[in-house]
Amino acid sequence: MEMVDIPLIDIFIDDNPVIIEKTRDFFPDKCLILSDNAVNRYIKVPNIYHLKTTVSDLKNEDFIQNEKPKKYKNKQRLLDTINK
Repeated sequence: MEMVDIPLIDIFIDDNPVIIEKTRDFFPDKCLILSDNAVNRYIKVPNIYHLKTTVSDLKNEDFIQNEKPKKYKNKQRLLDTINK
């Protein structure tokens, strides 16, 4: 893959041809970044750059586990009280 010196990014658009086309119409002078996949590769104009994206091997431990919402806790507390 060829390395390209990319100017400052103005807008990143992910895999929506309609949004890409409308964004180009409304902001013709902006630098647009698209993910480098089959859906976007046909677009080849000077102010659009393709960014290769990859998926890593994420594990459950890599995500922050939020505690259950308060609404659920209150409901569970009520059910626990009723079932005693």
